[in-house]
Amino acid sequence: MRGAGGTDMMPVAVLGCGNVGSRHLQGLLKLDLPMEIHVYDPSPASLARAEARASDVPYTRKEIRWYSRADSLARRFHAAIIASISAGRVPLVELAARSGCRYLLMEKLVCQSMGEYREIERLCDEAGITAWVNFNCRYFRGYERVTGELPAAGTICRLAAFGGNHGLAC
Repeated sequence: MRGAGGTDMMPVAVLGCGNVGSRHLQGLLKLDLPMEIHVYDPSPASLARAEARASDVPYTRKEIRWYSRADSLARRFHAAIIASISAGRVPLVELAARSGCRYLLMEKLVCQSMGEYREIERLCDEAGITAWVNFNCRYFRGYERVTGELPAAGTICRLAAFGGNHGLAC
């Protein structure tokens, strides 16, 4: 997929650029790939923080475009990272689906209800989006033990985990 300017840069979106999203942006900037990165957040403070963090990373072959309104985002992107708060994610997944997005990474928590989850699942299925949830705690020994005790694949269950002092990246 060509970038918005007709370049050979891969168009990627970061939707939500607060603490976690701005760290994803830094990670993208470190990749040795030509990318056109579209960064969206409705908060001017979050955009400013992300811009400051981006300036901390030396990078080449990247173009960054900043947006405070979702309706002004580029019309096409290949991959997206959704790092916004979980409330209101369905419209961002709709945006990704309309944009031709093929790969989507969503930060935990994905959404606020099973209805929203099913809508996100439907949107991804219909658009052919391969989606992942970034939840690195799944590799903790306790979570791995619980995984072996969950119902068969394909069923939805309720799992609650309580704890504290998780830090920025859990």
